Amino acid sequence: VQFQTLSTCNARCIFCCHHHSPGEIPHGRMDDAMLHKIIAECARHKLAVGRISPYLTNEPLQDKRMPEIIRSIHKSCGPFVKTKINTNASLLGEDMSRKLLDSGLTHLWISVNGYSPETYKESMALNFNTVMNNINVFLDMKKTLGRKRPKVIITTIRTRLVENELEKAREYWAQRDVVF
Repeated sequence: VQFQTLSTCNARCIFCCHHHSPGEIPHGRMDDAMLHKIIAECARHKLAVGRISPYLTNEPLQDKRMPEIIRSIHKSCGPFVKTKINTNASLLGEDMSRKLLDSGLTHLWISVNGYSPETYKESMALNFNTVMNNINVFLDMKKTLGRKRPKVIITTIRTRLVENELEKAREYWAQRDVVF
């Protein structure tokens, strides 16, 4: 089950609709009643629901409720339902990292589409150093707390901008023991 709680994104990735036609995307925030209705429906059918992903084409961490949403999913649906979000990590600061680690999140996919400040800015229009620092803080906190979850996967879309940086990326993430 995949749904979007907030329809905005703070990045402007060259391959995304938020870059090409942001004015055509209706923006809004899912109200709590609808959110709880979806989670309750998933709980009623938890044996048929393998994973719940509360994001689509947005930045899920812009919704400050996200750690509580994930916690609620796990409380309602039990341990057999996995949760996954995909983030650009620009908002994955220390406080959000701790909250996500405590939420029960099982899978965290992080989009990194550039491995130099220049390439990253051109590809995603975000600050590379901030994002890499946020990811490293999260990984260090996860290790310090001895958490096995969430499983962290770094994703990069192969574009002409990042083509020459992919080997550097593979080496970096291998040193951090992260799936790339």
